[in-house]
Amino acid sequence: MKNILALIFTISLHTFVLSQATGTLQPMLEEFTQASCGPCASQNPAFNALIAANQGQNGFITNSLKYQVAWPGTDPMYNQNEEEVDARVSYYAVSGVPFAKMNGVSVSGPNYMGAPANLTQSTLAATAATAAPIEVDVVWDWANNSLNTINLTVTVTNTNGGVDFTSADKVHIVIVEEEINFTSAPGSNGEKDFYMVMRDMLPDNNGNALSTVTAATPLVFTFNNQPVPANFYDISQLGVVAFVQNNSTKQIYNSDYQANPGFPPGAGSTPADMTISTVVAPLSNYCDANFIPEATITNSNSFALDSFAVSYVLDGASPVTQVITLPLSPGASNTVTFPSVTVNNNSKFTYYYDINSYSSTYIDLNSLNNIAENNGPFPLLSTFVAVGTSISTNFDGLALGTAAPANAIADNQDDVPAYSVDNTVSASVTWNLGGHGNSNGCFLWDFFATPGGRKSSIVYEKIDFSAVPTNATAEIKWTHAYAQRYFFSNDALEVKASTDCGATWTSLWNKVGSQLSTATAVTSARYYPAINEWVDNVVDISAFIGQPEVLIAFEGLSANGNDLYVDDINTEITIGVPTNEIDNSIVDFRVYPNPVHNIMTIEFDVDKRSNMTLFVVNTLGQTVLSVPSNYLADDNKLIINTSDLSAGVYFINAVLNDTVFTKRFIIER
Repeated sequence: MKNILALIFTISLHTFVLSQATGTLQPMLEEFTQASCGPCASQNPAFNALIAANQGQNGFITNSLKYQVAWPGTDPMYNQNEEEVDARVSYYAVSGVPFAKMNGVSVSGPNYMGAPANLTQSTLAATAATAAPIEVDVVWDWANNSLNTINLTVTVTNTNGGVDFTSADKVHIVIVEEEINFTSAPGSNGEKDFYMVMRDMLPDNNGNALSTVTAATPLVFTFNNQPVPANFYDISQLGVVAFVQNNSTKQIYNSDYQANPGFPPGAGSTPADMTISTVVAPLSNYCDANFIPEATITNSNSFALDSFAVSYVLDGASPVTQVITLPLSPGASNTVTFPSVTVNNNSKFTYYYDINSYSSTYIDLNSLNNIAENNGPFPLLSTFVAVGTSISTNFDGLALGTAAPANAIADNQDDVPAYSVDNTVSASVTWNLGGHGNSNGCFLWDFFATPGGRKSSIVYEKIDFSAVPTNATAEIKWTHAYAQRYFFSNDALEVKASTDCGATWTSLWNKVGSQLSTATAVTSARYYPAINEWVDNVVDISAFIGQPEVLIAFEGLSANGNDLYVDDINTEITIGVPTNEIDNSIVDFRVYPNPVHNIMTIEFDVDKRSNMTLFVVNTLGQTVLSVPSNYLADDNKLIINTSDLSAGVYFINAVLNDTVFTKRFIIER
């Protein structure tokens, strides 16, 4: 498309000479569009193709201008020039996108008024055949060899002597980016290619006032050493469009456009461009603050680059720089690795490259892709030693949006909406939003607004079980509420523990989709749990008794279903019969010998016939041995052969009535 447009604009410059002599109108098309607008993605391809097919190829020139607006979602091009876009939206009273104007008049046709799809070849041809009362002529060139300023002149000429202008009539002069090509869609509608995007209006969106234009007497508007707008992705795509508009009727009398005339040869300089991106590598665990900064440089040119520098700035400190002198081939990438540095939870890296200072041959075309940021998160515990012997959290009283409760951190590298909430989160919630309605605070994973595959965790600071008696029972308890969006929505909640600061984990409890659900599916809106839609959970964590540093984490995994809530997270130490043994009919659970060599015995007492599943997991949470489900009652003894397992630490999990009981054991060889 870029080459086609370049050819079209070259043709259009020659065609313009004819249009000036004959007084032909150059139709001016303005479109309001957006990168997250679904109908825009549907109508823009045909609209863009029609514009491209008429920029000089049918005996006339069509000029165009795109305003990327604020709604309905994300659009970085709007964010780069909000004020002037908003002014044109207000000027035309635009209330929906996509919306198109031709010569200041809404495009009519079989679709809604202003729909770009209304525009046809015959409409353009008929408009272009109209005699123009004035001519507009744009001429611009680069003001220096650094390509950071331009000189431009716009001339307005009366071609028939019969047009009178007032000071309210304006000539609008607009710097545009002819073509922007994203590697991935910047919004949600899938569009990656954008054309004739408004970047700056000179001197602003109010335009330049016209005085009386007498026959054959031109009005000249000059902007010398005009800075190139900082919001350009690629300055090789810079162009200037100008049009004269009646502020009362909104009629556009005529327009003109000039694309990039070519870069000046100046001192042998060559326009060049590279792209920098970060390499995001997670920390090895929650207690290791050492981080290796890395950035990848990609050569976007058709020629090799032999010298450039890559730097980073950490939390405002002095730059750390590496100069690269090895040739980088066209299209090739080079990952630059720096020495390890110490980070904290709020550390921010800013990476950038510099080509000009190290090779005066080149001029950097695109300043926006010179910088990349890595703002974490870098989830680190507040202290690397145990901070207590228990967990007790009810989330009540936390400010809406709090990322983690006291004595916990958020590990949210996927940027999942996960935070504390209460009934102020929605006007529709008039009851206490805490577990069972007993309080008004809980923790939310907003899977309704999260793409599938993303996850985040609440990770509690280390707790110390070293002083817990060996004959005690340790449990973790919590309550949760969840509704699926569809029957196949497999959002998940996993509770897990670690004794090595998160380097490895043992899964304690994991439920997915319908197993996790506590309410009927809610399809079209966010789920807010009723008081009777909470379920209590308890897991035996006695396997970790004796450990001086234990991490407990609650991890939510999105399948883009509906929302998940947890509340009342607590650990409990019991001397005697624990809660889960009473609730789930298991009286005792023993593993011996421990350590074990080849044969392990498991004994447990069940006071009523129950379905139990046993499986052995390693410290990575991988199941390495399983025993089929059995209906068991009274006293039971199972013999397990562990001779095929390597030496190390393992956990045996007994699953009874959806509750997991865990024992830790060691295999020695």
